[in-house]
Amino acid sequence: MKKIHLSFPVLLLILFISCKKETTKLSGENKLFSFSITDQVSAPVIDETLRKITVTVTPVANLSALNCSFAVSDGALVTFNSIKPAANTAIVDFSKPATLHILAANGNTSVWTIIVNIVWEDYGLGRLVTASKSIEKTFKWYYDQAGTGLFSSINCGPTVATMAVKWSDSTFTKTPQDARNTYRSTGGWWYTDDIVNYLNKYGINSSYTALPDNYQTIKKYIDKNYIVILCLDNYYLRYNANATQRVDKYYKVNAAASGHFIIVKGYRQVDNQFYFEVYDPWSYGATYAASNQLKGEDRYYRSDDLETATNIWWDYAIIVAPKGKTVEKLNQLSPKAQLLSIVPAQHGG
Repeated sequence: MKKIHLSFPVLLLILFISCKKETTKLSGENKLFSFSITDQVSAPVIDETLRKITVTVTPVANLSALNCSFAVSDGALVTFNSIKPAANTAIVDFSKPATLHILAANGNTSVWTIIVNIVWEDYGLGRLVTASKSIEKTFKWYYDQAGTGLFSSINCGPTVATMAVKWSDSTFTKTPQDARNTYRSTGGWWYTDDIVNYLNKYGINSSYTALPDNYQTIKKYIDKNYIVILCLDNYYLRYNANATQRVDKYYKVNAAASGHFIIVKGYRQVDNQFYFEVYDPWSYGATYAASNQLKGEDRYYRSDDLETATNIWWDYAIIVAPKGKTVEKLNQLSPKAQLLSIVPAQHGG
């Protein structure tokens, strides 16, 4: 057999080519291309720099067993909390931050932290909801008092009255400016009896109630599917400068004795805090950047703040019934509720 003699440089070249081929067989790609979770309310926020994924899910999501799907580099292996999924989907416990490892063929690993928040946390409410109710409608019934005419800055009363009639009667088409033109058309604050008179004008039944215990009294009426109108000093509602959250007041009030009307339409018990879900007419065009929703819609005010603000200003409420129904009086109220014939009128502004 003829022997073939190779020079040393040729041998080096062969070894180099062989090693190069061996290297190209093992990919170092460990990228994350997409990620999603069942019950998410929006696309996950993927931070490539910090290798962090933040997802917001609906209140009904089961954090301890959420189905997620993902796409990674070809040939890369995935583990969640050290457990390897069977395919490009996995059921993962997200009740606490989870860890996603993406292992490339050559052993390179990228590590991602996944944080799943319930939507209430993004709102600033907390994590664990133990009680809730919201009186929803299929039609829009929120109005911003901005742009409601010459007296917009003091039109919280006409605006709340219009919202209450619209909530009660979906066919109602009049505006807050129409309400202003009905009572005190030349200016001035609206009073609580103006609101009741306006409701009566359009056949909407309402009733005064005292507030011996705001948390319990208001909650009981909400549970019976009535909305509640409060007249309070909104100086005593705390202010929240966080532009993305929905808890507390989103505007500043610089002095006490600032009467204001709002509608209470629901509640949330979250962690150790009880919140009321409100329609506050003072949006003045301010919206949430993510949803473009006016900030006065579905805002959450603390029950203890509402109690302070009403105790100081007007310790009563106006209960509003759906059209064609009457307000059921709750007999468990204190003796103060028996004096409703002498309820003093109070103004917003």
